[in-house]
Amino acid sequence: MLPTVAPKLHTVLPCLAFLLTMNHVQGAVLINEVDSSTEQNSANREALQFIELRGAPGESLDGHVIALYNGANDSIYRTIDLKGSRIPADGLLVIGNPGVPGIDMVLPQITTGGNPQTAPNDDTIQPGPDGVALYSGVTPADFMFDPPGDAVPRLRAVTDPLPPGAAIVDALVYSSADPPPNGVNTPDAGLLDALTP
Repeated sequence: MLPTVAPKLHTVLPCLAFLLTMNHVQGAVLINEVDSSTEQNSANREALQFIELRGAPGESLDGHVIALYNGANDSIYRTIDLKGSRIPADGLLVIGNPGVPGIDMVLPQITTGGNPQTAPNDDTIQPGPDGVALYSGVTPADFMFDPPGDAVPRLRAVTDPLPPGAAIVDALVYSSADPPPNGVNTPDAGLLDALTP
């Protein structure tokens, strides 16, 4: 059993998170915390976004990928390759924007329409309703899907079959903390159904 550890970051999550009940093996890496919009009504709302993983100190994350799902279409909008990463000595790996205190890995830069985007302007982790899943036995390329009849490959939808050897390790589905009409206070049903068997 993993030791109980205090979170590195003492923040109040602005999103309503629905932690998923999964069958975890002892020593498995888990999604410990996700913060998609720390400063909810601020121009810097994306400046302190992070995903925190919990696991055994020194555990290798080779072959693990985080997939971020868009609740609007239940498709992946971003992947984060964890190849070469390890769980630090305190048992918590923090992946986030450069300004996040105690960060271990800066979220990789993404491009939008061919233009590089950097935090806080890239909406790195969408505010919800969306989802985050941790997979093992995959690379980011495994999330490209080229079904018959599609003109170009696309990122997988949550209902697309997983590549051979891939397994979901953990997942979290969350909603926005903003009240309607700006936010949605319920998690996406499609993501809940697919990511929480």
